[in-house]
Amino acid sequence: MSVEVVEYSDDYKPELAIFCNKCRDLGWKNNESFEAMKLDDPDVQFWLIYVDNVLASVCGAQEMYAKDADSIIKDKDFRIFFRTATLPEYQHYYPHNRYLGKSLYIRHLTDLQVFWSLRRGAKRVMLSSNTADVGSPHMKKVAAVTRLNETVRCNKRGIPPLWDELGECTLFYTKQIIFNMYLENLYWWLYKWRS
Repeated sequence: MSVEVVEYSDDYKPELAIFCNKCRDLGWKNNESFEAMKLDDPDVQFWLIYVDNVLASVCGAQEMYAKDADSIIKDKDFRIFFRTATLPEYQHYYPHNRYLGKSLYIRHLTDLQVFWSLRRGAKRVMLSSNTADVGSPHMKKVAAVTRLNETVRCNKRGIPPLWDELGECTLFYTKQIIFNMYLENLYWWLYKWRS
């Protein structure tokens, strides 16, 4: 099986429309349309992951501003894994490993999204997760899994942490848990995911 990653452009709009229809059929509100994905937002960039020429996963990065949230978020904060959706048949594409590198988007897009954010002047790179399973599948699970790789648990495991949980805030009118990435530890994690 071959995996190909492309940065989204309008050339891919017809294929993305089909992907959005599949998400609508699955009940995934955040990815059911271009509008729900915020596809035309100038502060958002998406990447597409193809497996054997089939669009399997979509994932974006977004620049945020202090006005977007009631706390925590500052101007020039960016979040990765924005509006992520992976079709069910591709959700466990890679074998399980203790560093959570089984996901297509984590393995193939983390560094691309971080570098895109840094090129745009990111002060902090973050991940957010809804506190309830609204709009996207398994949102509460995202927070639980991210906590496995945050400071306290990683220190106990003797490995460098990837995330620091900053707390909850209302971001774009939705209660979310915010995690800040330890950029200095990213290469260690990339190596573990890809080896």
